[in-house]
Amino acid sequence: MFAGAGAAQAGGKKVAVIGTSNAQEWCDFLASHGHNCTLFPEAGPSEPLDSFDVAIDLSHTWSDSAETLADFLRAGKTVITVHDAPFALGIESNPTVQAWIGARDYLNGANAMYTVTTDPILGSIPPGTFVSDCSAAFCGALREIAPGAKVLGAYTEFSDPEPAGILRNIWNGGVSVFLTNFISPGIPLHEEIILNAVNARDLTIPAVGQGGLLVVTALLGLAGYCVIRRRS
Repeated sequence: MFAGAGAAQAGGKKVAVIGTSNAQEWCDFLASHGHNCTLFPEAGPSEPLDSFDVAIDLSHTWSDSAETLADFLRAGKTVITVHDAPFALGIESNPTVQAWIGARDYLNGANAMYTVTTDPILGSIPPGTFVSDCSAAFCGALREIAPGAKVLGAYTEFSDPEPAGILRNIWNGGVSVFLTNFISPGIPLHEEIILNAVNARDLTIPAVGQGGLLVVTALLGLAGYCVIRRRS
């Protein structure tokens, strides 16, 4: 188990990384950007994830039979799955995994992947930006995308529907992000995506401030008044 050195900077997240051979690289990168990273083995977390803000699943083997990640999302947090993780979790047969990831099919994307939209997770990266090319290697991708999920990057050389290489889904108050392999620390473009994905909950479901709460309360009060007037 590895904890990032030093306290997280202001706004830093407490991140659990469920690892493979490159998991240490992810933890080092996140720690260098103010996040507190704890590294768990590929077999899965060895302690509850309740105290963490973000879970990054790099594992090719962990099946999460206890639905730890689903509960994590239900608590309003962020889960990032990378490469083979959705397949290991059972995306092709487990309806809960399908629901929170936002897709039902896992396959080989291959060749070049480009951004296809704008989104807070992509930050300043415009649509049509080349992200990665795995050539003939296996690049994890998702298809049969759920209606509410948003494809951010796709393997556009495929016929429609293009497999998603980057996918965001909001589920039960939490945010799920899928990243294909070949998105990793060490490349500035990829690092921007990773750092935004770690902050996906804040970027895509902003907290309602005090002023916003006052507005919501006022609107609800007005709606209630209108209903009473109609009934009287």
